[in-house]
Amino acid sequence: MRKLSNPTLKDFRYLYHRKKYHMIISVLEKKIFDYYEDLEFFHILGAAYYQTGDLNGAHAFLSRMLKIDPHHVDANILLAGIYTVRGEIVKAVNHCLTALDQNPEEFRARLLLEQLRKKQTRDELQTWVRSSQFRRIQPDIPGESKYGRWIIFLSLTIITSMALYFLWPVVKGSTEPPAPENIREGIRERGIEGIRELLRFDGSFEEVLLASEIENLFREAQKLMLEYRDNEARVLLNRILFSNASDQVREQALKLIEMQTRPDFTADFFSFTPAQILARPKIYDGVYVRWKGSVANLKVGETEIDFDFLVGYHEGKILEAVVPAKIRFAVRIQNGDPIDLLARIRTDESAWFLEVIGIHVMGVRRSP
Repeated sequence: MRKLSNPTLKDFRYLYHRKKYHMIISVLEKKIFDYYEDLEFFHILGAAYYQTGDLNGAHAFLSRMLKIDPHHVDANILLAGIYTVRGEIVKAVNHCLTALDQNPEEFRARLLLEQLRKKQTRDELQTWVRSSQFRRIQPDIPGESKYGRWIIFLSLTIITSMALYFLWPVVKGSTEPPAPENIREGIRERGIEGIRELLRFDGSFEEVLLASEIENLFREAQKLMLEYRDNEARVLLNRILFSNASDQVREQALKLIEMQTRPDFTADFFSFTPAQILARPKIYDGVYVRWKGSVANLKVGETEIDFDFLVGYHEGKILEAVVPAKIRFAVRIQNGDPIDLLARIRTDESAWFLEVIGIHVMGVRRSP
């Protein structure tokens, strides 16, 4: 991958076509207020969110595109796709019709419209959404020749077919299922078995552990990561980082943390409760949560949106906790909005807050 210095939007189109979606998001979402009227900026960012499966994030940026250009074909089609996933048929149809008004030959809009009219029940529509046909609803980002992609596809198909032909006897003869440690490479290799000094005896620690406890925590964290339970593993690894573990052990723990992935709204992950985090915030630093609640004390700055998140108060009945939250991307919310929120826990010396990475306004606004 080429090294980017002062990258332009052309560079991010290059990254998009090489499927570096998370890289695009991590850089561009910090520049939203610099490019607030730039259609191409929101096109690339919205498409990257769409490709990661974070449809709520994609919805926010694609909607911003329509504020700039209400007739943008790709934004209308992708929003139609998002509303199809949500089962909001009328909105999906309207966006399809807007796209077809601009380009009557647009196959994605025709495909969506045909299925929206054909599928009579929500279950039928959701079955189609999970099919390979729906995956044809892809963003159309300029920058790479469609013919070039077809040539690459055909070349890979030929190579794959030849490889299967020659390797089939080997594949056919292998009936052993893969060992669990081979499912996610690199995790077992980042163990602490060869480290002689597991403890350090100088400095201050959040927690004092025995060598056997550190070994058990590390093994359990590896096991959880092999099962793709990164959120739970992060807590165990944080306990090691804030303990009297040696520098070598801490270095291995940090390497495991670097391998962990960021969830989206489609991910099924264990979300800790506010009560669990309030008991000991520091060991939850970097952990992801998905909570429902309400917005209060909203403050919109030039580069950041701050508010108090009333956890559990989305129906105006139960208040579990009040947690400060920060958003560093463009989104339209108001005090009292009930929201579904995806965020990362961040801590400092005296407090903790939510670093919001995805948000979905759930419905009727209420006064907090």
